[in-house]
Amino acid sequence: WGRAYVDGSNKTVAGWAAGDEWLAEIVGQFHKVGIPVVYEDTPALFPDAYPMTDCALYYGWYAGSVTGPFARPDFHLVPGAIAVHIYSFSASTLRDSNTNWVASLVSKGAAASLGNVYEPYLQLTSRLDTFNDRLLHGFTFAESAYMATPALSWMSVMVGDPLYRPYASRLQIDMQGQSAKNASDWQMYREFAVKNRTCYTKPDDIVRVVLEESDAWLKLNKPKRALDLVRATLRNSPDMSAAPLLKNLEGKATSQASVTPTPTKP
Repeated sequence: WGRAYVDGSNKTVAGWAAGDEWLAEIVGQFHKVGIPVVYEDTPALFPDAYPMTDCALYYGWYAGSVTGPFARPDFHLVPGAIAVHIYSFSASTLRDSNTNWVASLVSKGAAASLGNVYEPYLQLTSRLDTFNDRLLHGFTFAESAYMATPALSWMSVMVGDPLYRPYASRLQIDMQGQSAKNASDWQMYREFAVKNRTCYTKPDDIVRVVLEESDAWLKLNKPKRALDLVRATLRNSPDMSAAPLLKNLEGKATSQASVTPTPTKP
């Protein structure tokens, strides 16, 4: 169907950290069910030229105006996409696709989105980790949004078909496939990334799947494989738009490699 993109802000100030915690939890949820995900967890948002292709799921924060790939005239989400950006006034109007987030995401092809008509305060904002978890478990858009909303008749608004159910059977299919192969949660994800990296020819597409595969190697506790892959890509294209994301991943892999014990021969 497509890929997931999650854009954190690395906010650690008291009262703000919860938003990044929700997004980090969403990344873990995608990993468990084998959905390819690109996670941007630096204070910067996805850059304008980032190759956000085949975007079926997007969660991010925190910008007042539409930015990054979403601001490009040629950008479109895949049919049926779900896209949400946390912002206090993200749904203050639905009539102007150039204002705030919800209207713009819908104009770019989102089938469903969540937003706020006025300042909700983060504690009363819809919990995106709960929302995504319920979707993955087969609940409808309305059910998932309702369970994720901590306060009714407040500032939250849901835009989309209330009966939309994008994951009616996906979890069951994926779990059966993994059980049949007796594979780890990450095996199918890694195989997908490897397959796509070898069949894509456009540099932007290659970079995107390199990010996915490298992240998978880190989760498999094989940082050396991730480090080799990231550094090779940076050597070939040091000035690419996704270079900051690759360098951030390089730092994570380096840090993990420094604490990963080297197996000893028996």
